[in-house]
Amino acid sequence: WLKALGGNLRRAAREEDPVRLLATLRRAAHPQPAYRKGAHFPDDEAGWALWKDWTEGKDTKKESRPPVREEVLGPLQRWFGARLARAAPVVVAAYEAVKARREEVDQPDLLLKLRDLLRRDRGPLRAFYGGLFDHILVDEFQDTDPLQAEVLFYLAEDPAGPRAEDWLKVKPKPGRLTVVGDPKQAIYRFRRADIGVYAEARRILDGDGHGALMARLSTNFRSRPSLIRFFNGSLRDLLGPVPEGASPFDPSRGKAYYEALGPDPRRAAEPPGA
Repeated sequence: WLKALGGNLRRAAREEDPVRLLATLRRAAHPQPAYRKGAHFPDDEAGWALWKDWTEGKDTKKESRPPVREEVLGPLQRWFGARLARAAPVVVAAYEAVKARREEVDQPDLLLKLRDLLRRDRGPLRAFYGGLFDHILVDEFQDTDPLQAEVLFYLAEDPAGPRAEDWLKVKPKPGRLTVVGDPKQAIYRFRRADIGVYAEARRILDGDGHGALMARLSTNFRSRPSLIRFFNGSLRDLLGPVPEGASPFDPSRGKAYYEALGPDPRRAAEPPGA
C-alpha cells in the first residue's frame, strides 16, 4: 500500500489542476488500511516508522509535527473548502432562480415565505390567518426551530391588541396557544431546533404579564414505582438536581436539571422489590 501511495503521490506532483490534484490525493489516501507492527511490519522498522509518520506524526518532548497525510491533504482541503464557501452565494442564487422559473418552492420556503408574510403584514392578513385557528396546541415544543416558533406566535397574536413587529413582543390571545415541552428531551438541534426558543416562549407566555397557566407534570403514570425510584436516583446524578432557588432550566447554558417524578398514587404502594 505504501509503495502504491508513493507512486500516486509522484503522479499527483505532476498534476496542475488543483481540483484534480485533490481528487487524486484523496483516492490515493483512501481507504487507509489498519496496519499493525507485528502483523504487517515484523522485521521492517523503517517501514513501520514511515507508516507511523504518515498516520500519526510525532508528538514527543523533543519533536512535534502533524501526520504527513495531514500535511499533504490539509492545504488542498482548506483551499477547496474556502472555494466552496465563496461559491455558496452563487449556488444559492442559481437555486432560487430555478425555483422562480419553475414556480416551485421547497419545504424551507413554505416556512420562510409564511413567516415573511406574517412578519411584514401587521394588518388584515395576519389577523385573517390567525383567525383560522380557535386554538393552537404544540407538543414537543422543545424541538421547535425559530422559524416555526415565529409563525406560531404571529398566528396566536391577540387581534384586539397592537400588532407586534417582532415575534418576541407578540401578545398572544388568551386561550389560543398551548405548548407542551420538556427541555431535557431536546434532541433535534441538527434540524435547527433551538432550546433558547423554548425559554423565550416561556418568557412571553409567563413572564410578560400574559397570565398563562403553567402546569408542571410531577407524576409518572407509565412506569412502575420501582423504575421511577431508579430513574430519580440515576438521572439526578447524571443531570444534577435543581439548584436551590434556581429554575429547572438554565437557557444561558442550555442546561436542564433533573426534577424527580412521583409514581401513580394508585400504584405507589407497590413494594420496593417488585
